[in-house]
Amino acid sequence: MEMKIYSVKDAKVGFTGLSIEKSQLPVLRNLEMIVNGSDENSMIAKFPNDFALYELGTIDTDTGTISPSVKFVAEMSSLKKSS
Repeated sequence: MEMKIYSVKDAKVGFTGLSIEKSQLPVLRNLEMIVNGSDENSMIAKFPNDFALYELGTIDTDTGTISPSVKFVAEMSSLKKSS
């Protein structure tokens, strides 16, 4: 099965962590919860303008083959709800 590889890019540090999903929707939903959450230790919630989501490529879960293809998905600030 082909899955997509996602990572959040911190403008100050670079790419951090990976998430593997069938589509971007679950990743965006999780990040929206983080951006709008009350965790005062969350760098993404504190500084959403510094973070963006990228799709880094795909992985074939049967063979382990990774096909890189970096694509911008969304700025974290666009997920911030108005208060």
